Amino acid sequence: MTTYQGALADGRQRLAAADIASAALDSRILLKAATGVSDTDLIARGDSLVPEAPAAHYRTLLDRRVKREPVAQIIGEREFYGLILSVTGAVLSPRPESELLVDRAVAALTGRAGSTSLCDLGTGSGALLVAILDRMPSAQGLGVDISADALAVARANAKRAGVAGRAVFAGCDFCAGPLDLGALAVPYCGPFDCIVANPPYVRTSDLDRLEPEVALFEPRLALDGGVDGLDAYRRVMPHLGTIAKSDGVVVLEIGVGQDSAVADLLADWGFGDVETYPDLAGIARCVTACKCGR
Repeated sequence: MTTYQGALADGRQRLAAADIASAALDSRILLKAATGVSDTDLIARGDSLVPEAPAAHYRTLLDRRVKREPVAQIIGEREFYGLILSVTGAVLSPRPESELLVDRAVAALTGRAGSTSLCDLGTGSGALLVAILDRMPSAQGLGVDISADALAVARANAKRAGVAGRAVFAGCDFCAGPLDLGALAVPYCGPFDCIVANPPYVRTSDLDRLEPEVALFEPRLALDGGVDGLDAYRRVMPHLGTIAKSDGVVVLEIGVGQDSAVADLLADWGFGDVETYPDLAGIARCVTACKCGR
């Protein structure tokens, strides 16, 4: 038997010994998940004994984290843009830097008359689409992904966030062949006021050098961007103009150092008003463009 305070200390030591930099935070999150108590309760119950069943569950969660399984997959959820979203091994865990895309999409949609529409290419967990719809009550959107398992997570997240009535999801490989969203036979098939995408952008040669949490547990299909990391951008460029409205805006996430290359691709395909935006670390993370330049 151990106290809450002792369990936290033991977990922190185990995770630190496994070279997990976030050992203190992770041990707290996992203990809360195992016991169902809040941060306040952890403090108040510091010297109290943890019941055996939750304590055993906590040890199991720590075992998984020591093997570098991401915390979000262990507890099954992740916070993103103020929402709690479900996460599984079928999707990338939403990253804080991706919140920048939500900011830029909301800015692009704000002020447009009537109901607005957006498309999330490679929606994964649905994080981008769900967060944008949550901020834009008059908007409706389509999320497409090649993975049926990812689409199941996205649908669950739309329902969880209360936007399922304005979101539809469909299976589609947006990197292959002509992109005919109308053939999907779903509402909101375009053209769209805004198109968002977080394509795979990691160089193939860099995949095995990623942190174990990513390399071992997140879907490679959502990470592998080819030799130079730009394959998905090249494949999607011919489609953007066909599914965007005449004044539609494109919002793309990019990898480190890819801003100029992606901006050039957009310009080559006739998009105007190309701009890049940094994340909180000062790294160029988002490129936007307008079809009005075509």
